Amino acid sequence: MCSYNRINGQYACENDHLLQQILRREWGFDGYVLADYGAAHNTIASLNNGLDFEPFPPIAYQPLLVDAALAGGLASTDTLDEHVRAMLATWFRFGLIDRPAYRDDDAQIDKTADEQTAQRIEEQAITLLRNEDHVLPLDAAKLRRIAVVGAPATTFTTGGGSGNIKPFSFTSPLAAIRERAGSAVAVSYADGSSVAATVAAARQADVAIVFAGDYYTEGADRTCLTLECPRVHGDQDTLIRRITAANPRTIVVLASGGPDLTPWRGDTAALVEAWFGGSRSGPALARVLFGDVDPGGRLPITSPTASVSCRRR
Repeated sequence: MCSYNRINGQYACENDHLLQQILRREWGFDGYVLADYGAAHNTIASLNNGLDFEPFPPIAYQPLLVDAALAGGLASTDTLDEHVRAMLATWFRFGLIDRPAYRDDDAQIDKTADEQTAQRIEEQAITLLRNEDHVLPLDAAKLRRIAVVGAPATTFTTGGGSGNIKPFSFTSPLAAIRERAGSAVAVSYADGSSVAATVAAARQADVAIVFAGDYYTEGADRTCLTLECPRVHGDQDTLIRRITAANPRTIVVLASGGPDLTPWRGDTAALVEAWFGGSRSGPALARVLFGDVDPGGRLPITSPTASVSCRRR
């Protein structure tokens, strides 16, 4: 799939150097190239420079525009045939033409195996960013009260647009923490909407676990890196500051898809990056918090403590 952006001044979906010289000649790619939705612009440049297919609704590859390019001699039928050949060869190679149609039936999915795989991947991805005075791992035998805070502790974290998924099942971090802590530990929950009540619960707990998250969606970039941008879970930065002030043994868990500003990082006892952890994010996270598995993930990004402004000289 060719992307939206320009590369050396030329759109990716009409970039001869990218699609034909590098992709096909240097890398030996023999499939077909399709455009992301809305990424194809110029009909002639796309035809001549390597774009095979544009999904519906077409912009560059509207039939009248393709016919006009051919009639005007600005693209050849041989070029068009190469695009069609790339698609047909790929479809036959993968049995799209000559095998039974796909049976749309979720019953054929091994959901148990799916969940086990999802949990194993999340356990390996969770990343420990801070751990002061060995607050982690938690020891249920030494705890009486745990305060869990924040809407991401009870909701499935997903993106928007093509990034929006609905799992077959979901066990929330709150439910998983309660189960792992056991009946001898009182686990309270507050979504943070009432700051005073949330702070009071955190102050009375042996440890507070604050869940905070960001949000990403197809077709839009975040305009800043704070947890309030976009503000889907309220003023999370202020909530975290209030909780850390009330309980020095505060663990912050980030359910995020990318870097976020963490200006309160130095006030936390521990900071855990859980990412968008999927359907088994709750059990995976509980096992990490209680030391059943190591938070062995590594950061592919940098989460800054504060924003930096750049001035031109």
